[in-house]
Amino acid sequence: MRTKTKDPIVQKVIDKMARRSEIGIVKYGNTMQSSKKSLNDWIDSAIEEALDLAVYLEKVKSLVGAKVKTHRHIDKDLGGGGGNYFKYGGTDPE
Repeated sequence: MRTKTKDPIVQKVIDKMARRSEIGIVKYGNTMQSSKKSLNDWIDSAIEEALDLAVYLEKVKSLVGAKVKTHRHIDKDLGGGGGNYFKYGGTDPE
């Protein structure tokens, strides 16, 4: 039974998770529930995924920062304060 929600954004995430699960089952030959990794392997996998996510987000931040620097209305349209975050060119000043 597929979960359905009235929130289209949440539904999109649910649908993507279901597709990824099916791909993983085919690729690895088992489900997450039946997977036999050690606790340390699960932690290492999660750390690797989190690090990849950080890299992807940093890239998006730099791309969005460059666009907002040119088009300030984008930040305001997204609920931002007009660019304080982007005064460093979309990258962390540290």
